[in-house]
Amino acid sequence: MGEGILPSDEHLLMMLPFPQPTQLIAGIKTKYPQLKITYHRVSYGAVPWVAERGVSDETYATVTVLFTLSALPPDPTLTTHLKLIQFVSAGTDHTSSSPFYTSTQIPLCTSSGVPGPQIAEWVMMTALAISHDIKTLVKWQEDRTWGGAGDAIGVKRKKGVRGMVGQRMGILG
Repeated sequence: MGEGILPSDEHLLMMLPFPQPTQLIAGIKTKYPQLKITYHRVSYGAVPWVAERGVSDETYATVTVLFTLSALPPDPTLTTHLKLIQFVSAGTDHTSSSPFYTSTQIPLCTSSGVPGPQIAEWVMMTALAISHDIKTLVKWQEDRTWGGAGDAIGVKRKKGVRGMVGQRMGILG
């Protein structure tokens, strides 16, 4: 999947408020050497979508795919070859007033559903951390204080470690 040959005129413009991901770009270039990639770092501001003017009109004119968090070109007429906008976020509400949203047929794609496994991992990690009283263990580590030979791990704590085996957990959200 995704192993197709790209036409030689494909141009990816990445407009993100992060330092340039050189390893990611190098990996893409290795797999798709004919793909032109332009990276433009934008400021991360409070404005839901920003008409980004730091990119030349010539660059906008050749872009076929835009990869962004929220920054968009100032005018859809500048992006005559744009086929797709891929947002790093899970939604596009922040761009609903943009002319790309209201006045074009360019597909807007999101990253919705991508963080699902990470959220599940976080829930399990947090449940285990709470059940093992991790705050106390971290405090002991910072203080360099540990129980002596005669101290059970639960003696210094208000409660002992509670295993999760056989327990019921409710998850909302």
